[in-house]
Amino acid sequence: MISSLAVAAGRNTSVIDKLRPARSRFSILLCRPLAVIALSSSERELILADVACWEKYGVHSRIGSAVDERGKRDTVANVLAQDPCFRNLLYYRLSHGTSEGTRLLLPLMRRVWRPLNTLHFWPGSLGPGCFIMHGWETQVFARSIGSNFVVAPRVSIGAGGPEKNPTVGDNVSIRVGAIVIGDITIGDGAEVGAGAVVARDVPEGVTVVGLPARPVL
Repeated sequence: MISSLAVAAGRNTSVIDKLRPARSRFSILLCRPLAVIALSSSERELILADVACWEKYGVHSRIGSAVDERGKRDTVANVLAQDPCFRNLLYYRLSHGTSEGTRLLLPLMRRVWRPLNTLHFWPGSLGPGCFIMHGWETQVFARSIGSNFVVAPRVSIGAGGPEKNPTVGDNVSIRVGAIVIGDITIGDGAEVGAGAVVARDVPEGVTVVGLPARPVL
């Protein structure tokens, strides 16, 4: 009897394994219209830079100069299908685009392709290339953020009002559970360690940790 159950379980597992690729392909197919809208927008190059950043950190498939337009569309659709927090980033990009028609469609897009509701991502401006790691319980309200920004889950940045939010430079990483508050500047290449509380400027290339945050010597 036990052996029969084991065989049956093995068969069920095999069926599930076979269904997973089909489900993934179906999800990508459903996200293709959103990918087409994204790549037709004025924010196209910024969105492609974001997808390349996702690939850099080992997530999803590669996108590069050798990929044709169809390949780029499918790559964007793949990321949209697998990672709801990328949709938050995409909607942020589209909301800052030049097409009024696209902006008017954003509420409908959010209902059809739902973003992650625990991620609140709304910096005043954002450079190319951004990677949001999971996005759980994360809020980003910086005055501005440079290029190649990486943010981990449970991070809180700003939310003190436009004139009291931080300014974040290029190539900055902010790790799990960090809090960055006040009208301060996080310099280029800086890293904020997990659980750090930052209320003062962080110089370029410096890693800070602890509560209150202090440079790693």
